[in-house]
Amino acid sequence: MSDGMSLSVLVVDDEAEIRSSLTNILSTIGYPTIAASGSAEALRHVSEFSPDVVLLDIHLNDEINGIELCRRIKADPARGNLCVLMLTASADLQSVQAALAAGARDYIVKPFKMSVLVQK
Repeated sequence: MSDGMSLSVLVVDDEAEIRSSLTNILSTIGYPTIAASGSAEALRHVSEFSPDVVLLDIHLNDEINGIELCRRIKADPARGNLCVLMLTASADLQSVQAALAAGARDYIVKPFKMSVLVQK
């Protein structure tokens, strides 16, 4: 996200406070941002708005988790190049490997500094 272009970002997190904070901060620093609280809404936003980057929480309080949602997004030939960054409080090796195997570009552990996120 650090290439200087105004990339659009979809924030997917089931925690309203995190979703709101990320959306507000990213919008303030110049990234057009939309948010989703769950997988169905996220898939709809990916289809309708074609974001450049998806910030995706691994643990969604939803019918599918973030890893499966990433897998579904990346399985769509039209979305295969979409940059998905996983956000989570879980730093275990199994979760990292599963996220990367699902097509995530990177894995960012909460809490994190916004400067680290923007560099990704």
